[in-house]
Amino acid sequence: MSKELYLKAYTFSITDNNNCLLVKPSKDLNKILLLSKYISDLRRYLLFNRHKISIDPTALEELSEVFSIIPQKGFLANDDYETSLAIINNWLPEIRRNNKELYKILAKITKLIKVLNNISICKDIDIYLSSLLLEKKSLHNTASYISKVADCYRVGPYIINILHDLLSERIYLVKPIVLHDNISILFVKNIQKHFSEIIPANVFVNKTDLLIDYIKRLCKKFFQIDFIDLNIKLNDYINDLSEYLSYRILGLHKLMPLLMDRYVQEIYLDGADTFVYLDHLKYGRCTTNIKLSRRDAEYLITRLKIETGDIIDENNPSLKAELITKKFSVRISIDISPLAVDGVVIDIRRHNPSLCTLHELVKMNMLSSHLANYLKLCMKYRPNLMIVGEPGSGKTTLLNALDREVPSFFRKIYLEDVVESIRVLNKTHQARYKVYPIDSAKYKGKELEVTKLLHRHPDYIILGEIQSKDQFRAVFLALSAGLKCAFTCHSDSLIKLLRRVIENYEISRNLLSLIDIIIFTKKSYNSHQILRYIDKVYETSHYKSKAFIKIYDRNISEKLLVYPTPFLNKVNGEKEYVNNY
Repeated sequence: MSKELYLKAYTFSITDNNNCLLVKPSKDLNKILLLSKYISDLRRYLLFNRHKISIDPTALEELSEVFSIIPQKGFLANDDYETSLAIINNWLPEIRRNNKELYKILAKITKLIKVLNNISICKDIDIYLSSLLLEKKSLHNTASYISKVADCYRVGPYIINILHDLLSERIYLVKPIVLHDNISILFVKNIQKHFSEIIPANVFVNKTDLLIDYIKRLCKKFFQIDFIDLNIKLNDYINDLSEYLSYRILGLHKLMPLLMDRYVQEIYLDGADTFVYLDHLKYGRCTTNIKLSRRDAEYLITRLKIETGDIIDENNPSLKAELITKKFSVRISIDISPLAVDGVVIDIRRHNPSLCTLHELVKMNMLSSHLANYLKLCMKYRPNLMIVGEPGSGKTTLLNALDREVPSFFRKIYLEDVVESIRVLNKTHQARYKVYPIDSAKYKGKELEVTKLLHRHPDYIILGEIQSKDQFRAVFLALSAGLKCAFTCHSDSLIKLLRRVIENYEISRNLLSLIDIIIFTKKSYNSHQILRYIDKVYETSHYKSKAFIKIYDRNISEKLLVYPTPFLNKVNGEKEYVNNY
């Protein structure tokens, strides 16, 4: 039998169009179609009876070397007819004793292989398969990019290529490792359909981590006996295939490489059926070869609904939530129609705990070592700290880094609408609370919980982002009651910030002196590279309660402009008072 015939019979067994032939079957074609049916029957039998199949591991390995197509072709696909039959006949008696149903299917395949050995070519099946593979090619083929490869690395079961195009943005090219040709694409789609039949619907209400682990174990257990498709000795490939299929069954396979990539900072989708683009730590703004449909977005929305219990529909078209798993932690904002004109808008910010140290931020040139050492010293004394900047300028990253410098014996309380703080187990005292975001239908007011903090005995409070007038007024109420806290807000200059707080939010000028340190972060672009850095630092002059003194300006010096600073003078004054008392 020609190896081409076995490959065609196998390919036909993994298509969804077995009954859609456009040609009148010849006698030889009917035999090939019958072989493809037996191959499909064997695959389904292995899948649906995987728990009760008992076969010698050596038999499985040798049979997989006969039948396998993915990722390496076995003896049959390489036209080694004699070796194939010798191995099959060697194990058929044992299989007959232990698995009669499996034996019957395998015996039919063996008998048909012997018959087809005399057929060298079958042209009428080529007419169908050539059109089928041409149709499926788009699933595997990505756009042709004439660019220089700037970087290549692996993320889970994916290969990432960063292409450098001088005329446009850099290209972030994603390729699943297990999809290496058209047959592997057809196989993955076919086996995904089968798994969808055997996974109970109630399993999908589990948390993402549990669900991925469950599906991955299920896939791996099947692939370890699936000798009709895979070379089961290739454990690494089976692990990659199981992981990729678990993401695909969840409908998250397009986004997963971006969510897991430690170099990705933020992910954007501006409308349904458009390409995703992202901010990369090393290469800045990049376009991708990933296009998300409205259906793809629905899979993500469904996951968020299950994880958070929040609602997003026509009456509540916005959702802001975090998705935390063992592989990634992200903050996701989704807007849908009628608010989103083009169907759906998605913004995903990826949290990277490894970057949340002052040492790492110095290496990234976000701040100088002199300023880092000073801020590290300040955090020992729990300053009332405000970090201010435009969206995406690194406010939360800086806050998390400074949070780590607070002495571990202090009791810290966190109050956030989206959890962006970092849990440090067994090394510090952290009590974390979450309120609904301000744009949620369930929002009841963050200011209410800020007021309650007075009775929760915190040593230091991390408030996350403060957005509204009521929230600002609650913060200054807490500060005036003697609580110590740190928070972030939006503005791009001290003058604009003070005008908004005093004129719009009606905060007394005298209360502003309760803020010890104001840090301004900034974001700029160098070609496609995104630069985030501390631009200026101000401190309250405790001798002139209405004035703020600039103690650092990146444009002037890497060192402090004033030393000792007003905050250090305040700390030293408190120490002297305690000693004298």
